[in-house]
Amino acid sequence: MGITVQWDSDDKTIIRQTFDGRWTWDDLYAALDYVAKLTDSVPHRVDAIVDVRHSSMLPGGSLFSFNTRQHADKLAKRNDVNRGSIIVVGANPLLRGLYDSFRGLYATTASDVHFVASMEQARALISDKRERHLVESVPSQVLTY
Repeated sequence: MGITVQWDSDDKTIIRQTFDGRWTWDDLYAALDYVAKLTDSVPHRVDAIVDVRHSSMLPGGSLFSFNTRQHADKLAKRNDVNRGSIIVVGANPLLRGLYDSFRGLYATTASDVHFVASMEQARALISDKRERHLVESVPSQVLTY
């Protein structure tokens, strides 16, 4: 039980974090430190799939407690260099509500977080976002006649 972190793709472009049962804030910080170590080991963007389908709620009780707010502040200040999109799988309505509440406060950090129901949807969304990014980053050609 807790949080496990592993590569989700052989090319090391997707990390999967799996929350299982009860976990603590210390578990989360340790997992994020490991994510940072993995992403720092590669020279490219790394997207994350956060699987919370089998997770209990946030530690410490209330979603809107002062303690939860302090942790949200600390998490929002993390600056992981190669961080890409964050796709959350299986979030319940309360967790989505918490995200919506804090999204306005942490617009930059929370701008590329998405919610889906399945791992297949998460991988498809990442693939789609990458394809769109490749198309957008191709320089336009100037044709001279």
